[in-house]
Amino acid sequence: MQTSNELVLIEGAFNVSDAGRLLYSFIDSKINYHHMEMFSVREQSINADVSRHEKRISELKQAREQLKAILELANKNNKRLLVNSVIKIEWAE
Repeated sequence: MQTSNELVLIEGAFNVSDAGRLLYSFIDSKINYHHMEMFSVREQSINADVSRHEKRISELKQAREQLKAILELANKNNKRLLVNSVIKIEWAE
């Protein structure tokens, strides 16, 4: 039985604009996912613990700021960006 899979989601060289659109879209999608999960959990119980989602949103917002700095530097130096993203999926024990 196969216990691990890897999916290549992004692989290539991008200009700053395209890399920004692609990566901001991914990060924003993850932020929206956690907002929706928080909403769903709070609908079930107003006192539900959503700290895990709040923490993850904060981390993703920090990642967004890091991305902004990377893109600004690449743009300033007229560079293209190599972007690679692999998702590794394994069976949980």
